[in-house]
Amino acid sequence: QRGVSELGRGKPSKEKKQPPTHNEVFNSLSHLGKVASGMGMAYLTVDIQNHPRMTDTECLANYPQLQTVTISNNAIENLTHLGQLKHLVKLDASHNKLQEALDLEPAPVSLRDANF
Repeated sequence: QRGVSELGRGKPSKEKKQPPTHNEVFNSLSHLGKVASGMGMAYLTVDIQNHPRMTDTECLANYPQLQTVTISNNAIENLTHLGQLKHLVKLDASHNKLQEALDLEPAPVSLRDANF
């Protein structure tokens, strides 16, 4: 029989880390404002910092009107999905596991302030 002290031992879990849920991303949105075309409203800012499961930016591709993105202190390895944010002005992706800083495809032409 295994003793109580042995039950917690074993191999580390190889479970794949799940990205932030839709609700977690939604709760990180702020600054509701007019979209660039002036024809509608959208959230313009997202702040997801210190999120243990944030390893990429795919979850942000559903918010193409974002202008300010703060995703510092995560485990993000690439920023490719942020290329879909055509109106991105300010990006803070510091303290991540980035292999390349400007791997945005296509690169947002409105980006004015970036911190890697």
